[in-house]
Amino acid sequence: VRLDAVEGGGFAMQVDGGRSYRVDAAVLALGNFPPGCDMPAGPAYAPDPWAPNALDGLDREADVILVGTGLTAVDVVISLLDRGHRGTIHAISRRGLLPRAHAPVPAPIPSLTPETAPDRLSALVKTVRQAVRAAETDLSTRGQGGGWRAVIDGLRPVTQPLWQGLAPEEKRRFLRHLRPWWDSHRHRMAPDVADRIADARARGQLLIRAMRIRARHVTPDRVAFDLIPRGGGAVERIVAARAIDCTGPGSDLACTPEPLLAGLFAHGAIRADALALGLDVDTDLRVISADGMANRQLAALGPLTKGVFWESTAVPDIRNQVAALARSLAGELME
Repeated sequence: VRLDAVEGGGFAMQVDGGRSYRVDAAVLALGNFPPGCDMPAGPAYAPDPWAPNALDGLDREADVILVGTGLTAVDVVISLLDRGHRGTIHAISRRGLLPRAHAPVPAPIPSLTPETAPDRLSALVKTVRQAVRAAETDLSTRGQGGGWRAVIDGLRPVTQPLWQGLAPEEKRRFLRHLRPWWDSHRHRMAPDVADRIADARARGQLLIRAMRIRARHVTPDRVAFDLIPRGGGAVERIVAARAIDCTGPGSDLACTPEPLLAGLFAHGAIRADALALGLDVDTDLRVISADGMANRQLAALGPLTKGVFWESTAVPDIRNQVAALARSLAGELME
């Protein structure tokens, strides 16, 4: 698909087969970006864990390196175990944090509202920690899966306005220092999955490493990673038959392999948000072009808007965006 702005407004949309359509407006609902830029190339390095061939040809006894320890890495570990893999799985991230496990939560505990929330990240964190401490000492709910989980779940309805209330530098501070802890508590494992992960760790098959990648060496039949432990120490080399990137989707518009986005970016019809997490949009989901103007005829929703709304990847968030955008578009059509 290709979109080209036409004089007088709207777009010319070209699709495979050479067909072309004139449209008055377009909505970019492309889901996640493909994995990021500058990925090593070769059959021993899988940049996309969801590619059909990511695990093809892998010997069951071979060692595997997973880059990342979030839910994507958890999914890959489970896929390997389901295939009968017996080799050692090294999962690497800077902090070595695995997602926490889900538990039944009696009721979310609200700790913040957009109206009363502080606009500094440190104050927000302090408030949430106080709520967690109070919830963890409440014996009436802690044993039922409450505690910190109820506090985190209580933030769900207000995460978007809290995020939008932070200054850009406060958001960058969150991404630098707090995001791994947020992700591991917010995006949790199902209990049965957590049990399988714990079993693989107890057997020594799954090793979670808090390490920084110093260098990657990729050959057609193996990979070697030079790693520095968190906190410093001697460089350690791990050699494996396959490395799988589990760090999540890419976000750099400047090198996206998605042709539609690449074309729009090259022509200045879209630009990256201030945090380089996706597209820049206004609060009405209208795309901001390179000249800083909102395009009323081009909108985006879902993961592409993560930099502006943060919580924009789960079905409830996307459903709300779709409803709001549909009302807006319908209103304009009636004008």
